[in-house]
Order: sequence, then C-alpha cells, then structure tokens
Amino acid sequence: PEQAMGEREISPRADVYALGCVLYECLSGEPPFTGPTAQAIIARVMTEQPRGLQLQRRTIPAHVEAAVVTALEKLPADRFPSAAAFSEALGNPAYALSGAALAHAPASLTRGGGRPWDPRSWSIPTYVFAAGALVFAAVAGWLYARGRTTPATPLPVVAFQAIDSVPGRLHPAVSSTGAVAWVQSEGIHIRLPGATAPILLPGTERAMTQVLDFSPDGEWLVFAVAPQTRSPSARIAVLRIAASGGVPQAVTGDLSGHAGSGLQSATWAEDGYIYLGASDIPARLGSLLRVPESGGIVDTLLAVNMNFVAPNALLPGNRNLLISLVGPVGEPRVLALDLESRDTAMVLPGASSAHWSPTGHILAARHDGALVALPFDPGSMRALGAPIPVADSVVAENIRSMFSVARNGTLAYVRGPSNVTATGDLRLALIDVAGAIEYLPLPPTDHWDGSFSPDGRRLAYIRRDHVWVYDLDVGTHRQLTTEGANHHNPIWSPDGRRVAFRSDRPGQPLGVIYARQFEGDTASVRLGGTAGGSNPAQWLPDNTILYSTEGLAADVMRLRLDSGQTGLPVLNADWSERSAQVSPDGRWIAYISMEDGTNRVNVRRWPDLSRKVVVSEVTTANSFPIWSRDGRILYVQEGTQVAAISLEAGEAGVRATGRRVVLEDVRGFVTAIHPDGRRLLHFSRGLDTRNQATVTPRLIVISNWHEVLRKRLGTAR
Repeated sequence: PEQAMGEREISPRADVYALGCVLYECLSGEPPFTGPTAQAIIARVMTEQPRGLQLQRRTIPAHVEAAVVTALEKLPADRFPSAAAFSEALGNPAYALSGAALAHAPASLTRGGGRPWDPRSWSIPTYVFAAGALVFAAVAGWLYARGRTTPATPLPVVAFQAIDSVPGRLHPAVSSTGAVAWVQSEGIHIRLPGATAPILLPGTERAMTQVLDFSPDGEWLVFAVAPQTRSPSARIAVLRIAASGGVPQAVTGDLSGHAGSGLQSATWAEDGYIYLGASDIPARLGSLLRVPESGGIVDTLLAVNMNFVAPNALLPGNRNLLISLVGPVGEPRVLALDLESRDTAMVLPGASSAHWSPTGHILAARHDGALVALPFDPGSMRALGAPIPVADSVVAENIRSMFSVARNGTLAYVRGPSNVTATGDLRLALIDVAGAIEYLPLPPTDHWDGSFSPDGRRLAYIRRDHVWVYDLDVGTHRQLTTEGANHHNPIWSPDGRRVAFRSDRPGQPLGVIYARQFEGDTASVRLGGTAGGSNPAQWLPDNTILYSTEGLAADVMRLRLDSGQTGLPVLNADWSERSAQVSPDGRWIAYISMEDGTNRVNVRRWPDLSRKVVVSEVTTANSFPIWSRDGRILYVQEGTQVAAISLEAGEAGVRATGRRVVLEDVRGFVTAIHPDGRRLLHFSRGLDTRNQATVTPRLIVISNWHEVLRKRLGTAR
C-alpha cells in the first residue's frame, strides 16, 4: 500500500506485506486481492480487507490466519517488524490478534474460542431468519436513502507508476475521465481508465512533446506536429484527435504572423477555445494565441518581447486565464490575463504551469521541483495567503513543469530531479582568491544576484523575491523593497546611495529597471529599460546603466537616466550577448557571447567596441566576468573552476598573458568581487546535485489527489 501511495520511505515491512501475500495465495489458492485491471486491484488493496482464510479452508489454524492478517495490515507500523517475527508468529499456536486489529479481522478470528464461523452449521430456521433480516435491511436502507441525503464518502486515493523510466522531456495530460496521455518518439500514448497498458494513437508520429491537452469532456486531444522540412515557409500544424483513436483533424495549419516558429504549449479551455503559447526566436517575441476548438481565425491575445508565454488554465468564471511568463534566462512567473481587457496581473512569481483546484487554490510548480498551493479568491483576484508546498520532486523546466491536474482531481507528474538549477538553497559566502571561504550568517537565498556597495560595507542580494541589503560590518540586514514582484540583479549607484534592480509592478511594463534610495523611506522610481526583461549589470560613473535583455538573442543595452527611459543598444547581434562589465579604468568592456553557440568571454575597447578578443573559451551558462580592482585580471567561472586571466593592453588591443585556476570544485555561482580586491561573492549550492543524474525520472499517476490536498491544507469538501 505504501508503494501504491507513492511514499518516499519504504521499509522492510513492505517485504513482510509481500511475503504475507505469497503465503495467503499458497494457503487459499488465490491472491488476497483480485480484479479485472491493475487499477481495480490497487483500489482493493487500499480500501478492502482480504477474505478470511478459514472461510476458504477450514483446516488452516487460527494462529496462522492471525499471523497472515497481521502481515497484510495497511499501515506498515501495524505489521511485523521483520520476516523473523512473522516466522515466529506462524510457529506459535498461541498467537492471536489484539487491539485495533480485531476491528477489521475475519469473523473466524473474532468469535469465541477461536472456533471457525461455519455457515454450513446453521439450521433451516436460522437461514430463514438471516434471509429475512437481509431483505428488511435492504428495504429500510432504500427508504432511508430516499428521505435523507448522506454525506459523500471520500473516494479512495490510488497511485501507480505509469512509466518507470522517462526518457528526456515528457509533459503528461490528464482528462476528467481519468485518462492519461503523453508524447514519446513514436507519437501520442494514451492510457484509458481501467486499461493495464497504454496504446499508441496512429497518425501522431510527428507530435511535439510539449503541446498536448485534453478537451474539457476528455473526448479529444489537441496536439501539434512539427514541419517536415526546414523551409522558412514550413509551419507548425495544430491538430485534434479523438481519445479513442481515429483520423487527426486540423484546427489550424498556418500560424504565420503569429510567432508560429516555436509552439511551446496548448490548453483546451472550458470556454470553447484552444489557447497556444508560441515563440518566434528570430523576432524575439513570445505570444499567446487563441483559436476556436472547431478551427477558425487565430487571435493574438498577448505579445511580449523576448519571453515565452504558456497558457495554463481558466479561473472560475472563464474571464481570467492563468498564464506562465518565462524568459529563457530568468525566473518564471504566473500571471492572470483578463480576456476582456487584455490586462495582466501578477499572481505568483518564481513558479509556472498553474492549475485551478476546487480546494480554492492555484497549484503551480517552482523551478526547484516543489509543487505549491496558493490560496486565491477568483472574485477579487487576490491571493489569500502565502503559497504552501504540497509535493516535491516534480521535474521542472524553464518553460513548463512536467505535471498536470485534471478537473476530477487526477494528478500526473514526472517525479525526479529538476532539469533546471534549484536556487532555493543557495548560501551566500565570501571566497578569498587564496581559497579560504567565509559563509555569511544569512538565510538561503533564492537567486544568485548580488553586488557590493562601492565602499564594500554592504551587500545587496535577492531573497524571497525581493531586494535585501546586508551590512558586512555590523551584521544586520533588512528588506529594501516591499512592493512589486520578480526582483532581480540589484546594483549600486557609484555614490552608494541608490540600488537599481529589475522588477514587475502593477500597471507598468514587465521586467523594467527601478531604483530605490538606500537611506530613508522613499518609494522606488522607474528608470526604464526594455519591456519583458531588463537585467541590470553595472551602474557607470556617467550615470548610465548597462543591462542585458532576455532571450536566446539577448542584447547589451545602455540606459541614459537623464535622456528618456528607452535603452540604447550597445551589443545587439543575432546571438546572445550579456553580463557586460566595464573595467575600473573605463578602457575595456568584458561580456559573455554565444556567437558560435558556446559561452565565451569577449573583451573589447570601451566605448568604441573595437579590437574584439576572446579571453575564455568555455564558461558556465550563468558566468559573470569580474574585473580585478586594477583591471589587469579578469575572473571567469569555467564550469566548477574559477580562473584568473591576466590581461595586458597594447596598441592592437588587449591580450591574455596568463591563466591560473584560483578556485576548484565551485558548486554554485561566483558573481562579484569585493572592493578590497581579494574576496569573491559566492552563491554556494547547499544541495549536492552531482548525483542527481542517477535518479531515474518516473511518470506517477494519483487518482482523487484532491482528497490528499484537502487533508494537507485542512480544507472542507
């Protein structure tokens, strides 16, 4: 039973249960639980007691049946602690059930003297009386049921493993009928209720992994097929197919002009529309589309610069659609889109793949694999409390998490390690370039953003989605921002009086740059930037801010604070260029480039950007070039090492004259250097993720999971 429930801790008492099943079948000739399907057997395992052994075979001693019943207890704590204890009970004629176990024991073990209860010993009057009592009870029960409504009995919660090894990406879809579908290389696999194995739907061989959803009635599936050619005119087609099989039908075969070059997700909603999340990487555009379920005109509801948009679920009332807005580099967040006004409102930062639960919660997955429940009022569109973790180990991606919840409460999710960096356990530390490490007495942070004030006294960092400031001299820390959400990349002004950061604010463009005075209680001021994601990198002495946009083709921009709020491009090639840092002497700029598909550190003259030189060939995806105080050394994180690259300036530009490894086995991110020039800011990953690759992802399905959720959250039915 504990394995069927998906419990994480499996003890030797599970083996005692298995041994009890085998012995039961040896004695009676059949297993303790039977049924037409695997689901039916599991349901009986969870809800029923096995039929008494002595009712099937009178010669079985009472103490043997009592020992088998003990071995088959639902709760592991009620079973024998070991096979040796089980064996001892089988050989002890005095062994008998006691306590609570008698409440559900077979009748043969509860009658006086241990004598088996044998209906064959009844007299004819006894048979007549028993039959009459049964008829009377049936009629009385029927009359009682007609005049009174009894409380609904909670349905059993049954869990099983649909796939024991998930290869690569897999996004399950769950229907209100209990069917589960997913896409693998052969096409769409669907496991219908009561079936012991999935079937493959013909005609779905080119189905895309991430685009799949059931219709509200569970009768249809919407999916997408990739183009067969690489021609620029080739488009993704959106199709639907009956869950029972058949010929796929076109919903729309032409998404040109609607960011159709990269379809990311689909949601078939109760309002008769299919919502699509699409991205056009060359145009740096993420779009939310809508098309009638029977086919027709494609409507663009939302277009966001350099972000992916994933439709999730309609809230009660069918006016507001939950969507996930995710940049390829950056935090996901759940928003609500008003389908009438097209306005958006922040719902839950740091999470994606939102679903509505009848318990009154929004369910969403964080990038660290936690599934959280946010108490939410759809009427006022307000959160009623903080998100509550209700499950873990949900495999997550930057765009979507691999889970789905049907309207009837069936949960399907891929259980395993997260595919993205888990950032909720990062500890802040200072690492001397000689290797000594000093952990700061701060709670774990949820991102690797941080910078030192110019005087080196204070550290600005992100925790709980807000900007905090830690005083390294006196050891105090306080929350700098209280309004808004999705804060990132705090940087100090050259005079140390202000902190700039990225933020989302109601009624304002998402992801632009704000600043707040460190001293006093003044409000944050919007500085500007590029809507959709502006990640501040450096506040320069001339009162301009370097920042990076989001996307696979990220740019380095420059925001002039005294001349409007639109950033001007500094580096805007067709590939990603980000994390720019100007040297302390103002002569050079270092940045991360993916010109050839690999993260490399380039250095150019500043500000004319001439004389490009590659100084580091391989960096991590979240590497930040860090200048030494004199500008002669560039610290670069290369995988799990931090290298110090010596630079020398000449007429032809800068050149690397040496490289030495200063830090080994770096687990986390090195992002800044203290003004003293000796200590590097290290966000240390407390969780050792090097062994996560040995964990095999599995597709788990749990029926009536809302019952588990209600118990966990303490909500009424």
